[in-house]
Amino acid sequence: MKNKIKYSLIFSLVLYLLANLFIIIQEKYYEDNLKNYDLNENGFFEENERTKKQQIIQEIVAGDTARTLAPITTIPIIIIFGFLFWSTLKIVGRKKLT
Repeated sequence: MKNKIKYSLIFSLVLYLLANLFIIIQEKYYEDNLKNYDLNENGFFEENERTKKQQIIQEIVAGDTARTLAPITTIPIIIIFGFLFWSTLKIVGRKKLT
């Protein structure tokens, strides 16, 4: 029984880390993509650097509330997956006994 809980916790922790790692990589990708539009690399977008694509990417980077809150908002989802994993281990364990 304790092994099933331990495996479920490890599974949940790994899943949590992977989900947040994906979000961090995605955020870095958008930031790097936005930097490509800063032609003179001064950190500001002047009139000649502003394009439709640049504005779209800037909105994605600036409106990052979901990515900022991701470490908190992924917790309930990870708990559900951890519980499902624990339930699966419990069912498989019962089937082995019969």
